Amino acid sequence: MTRRNPRNERYTNENMAPKGQTRKSAAAAKPKRDAGSTTMTAADKSKQDKEKKLSRKERKEESQEAFRAMGPRAREKYLEDEYVRWNTWRKRTVMIAFIALFIAMIYQYSLPPAAQNLAINVVLWILPFAAIGVGIWISFARQRPLGRLLGIEYGKKGRELQRKTHKERQESIKKAMEEDEARVKARVQEKNDRDAERQMRKLRARVAAEQEKEQKQQQK
Repeated sequence: MTRRNPRNERYTNENMAPKGQTRKSAAAAKPKRDAGSTTMTAADKSKQDKEKKLSRKERKEESQEAFRAMGPRAREKYLEDEYVRWNTWRKRTVMIAFIALFIAMIYQYSLPPAAQNLAINVVLWILPFAAIGVGIWISFARQRPLGRLLGIEYGKKGRELQRKTHKERQESIKKAMEEDEARVKARVQEKNDRDAERQMRKLRARVAAEQEKEQKQQQK
């Protein structure tokens, strides 16, 4: 292994001599950056600042403009996603209403009247009706307008269309069952015909064998 010359200026000069300090590594010598500076660009920061400055009305107008700029398929997909999202929230409100009603009934009928708190009892009975009201608001104010845009009928027309669709589905199921039954009957009949034909061949062969045997006996 090679070694530096002891007469090198590094070792002979007092100002240049090492004083027990090691050099910084390459990783330590790199300039430190703030967390997220590599992922957050200037455009993203300006977009965030813009969104913070916009009011609710302005954000709504921007979303409407973006919706108008979409193509027909993208609009339909967006409306379908929104309809499914509000439908999910409506189902959640129904579930919350049932759970809150169950809790209110348990609290009222499981504890003696002296141990019950009137304020808690009132709140527990208000919650299920509030959840039902929110579900009705979601259904009429959010979900149905989207459904009408998607071509879904409500009210009398919707019920008639639902009955018609149900009737057509029942008829198609009945028709499919009848076709399956007829197919099974045809297979059973075909099998019976084959069995009958096989039995007739065996019977004919047996009769022919007996006749041949009788003829041989008569010849003897």
